[in-house]
Amino acid sequence: MKHEIRETGGASVVAFEGDVDLETSPTARKVLLDCVGLKRPVLVDMSEVTYIDSSGVASLVESLQAARKTGLDFALVSVS
Repeated sequence: MKHEIRETGGASVVAFEGDVDLETSPTARKVLLDCVGLKRPVLVDMSEVTYIDSSGVASLVESLQAARKTGLDFALVSVS
């Protein structure tokens, strides 16, 4: 899995590419939680994700919960 982070309109956009699975989900989790820690809305671009398993979904849910606790917007975009 590769990832890219960019800033757009005051939001952090995290674009993942490839598989988000048991091997790569710890990295995805860290990237997402670090972005939430910046206190900006987070958009997760899923357009290049080829596979996501339950550990990847858990990383997304944990990041959503962290964002909600701080009143931040968190959204998935381009989900296939």
